Amino acid sequence: MFPVTVLFAASLLTIAPGLSVEQKIASGETKVLLVPLEAGQFVQVHIDQRQTNLVVVVLGPGNVTVATRDVRDRGREPVSFISDRQGTYRFEIRSVLPRVPPSSFGVQVNAIRPAVPADARVVEAEASATEASDAYRKGDRASLRRSLELRRR
Repeated sequence: MFPVTVLFAASLLTIAPGLSVEQKIASGETKVLLVPLEAGQFVQVHIDQRQTNLVVVVLGPGNVTVATRDVRDRGREPVSFISDRQGTYRFEIRSVLPRVPPSSFGVQVNAIRPAVPADARVVEAEASATEASDAYRKGDRASLRRSLELRRR
């Protein structure tokens, strides 16, 4: 796999699957990772949140939301998707809570490659896990039931 040149927090970096990038983030701050992709590529990134709950939003060309991930409050947050068209994809990483001390997080690119049929199931599972977590956080009876249904898939 060839390295991918990305723009991360105003610094030009070259990353490839298996390599990691460390960053610091503070409350109210959004870190941005730009990744140029061809149509039909499978991308799998892990955000190591460490001690700060982060949400990751992936925007495709035209600022269309491709994925939103916030399953875990701490630890590794998987973010996978299949690019539907050529262009630059934007990962926006920010703290979920409004007031947290500055902390570090890591980004590890696990895959950027042509998609295979099994990749769609990975993307669907991550999306279902995020939806289940969102429903659970609402806490009402119907949302808790929906969360349970999604987690059983």
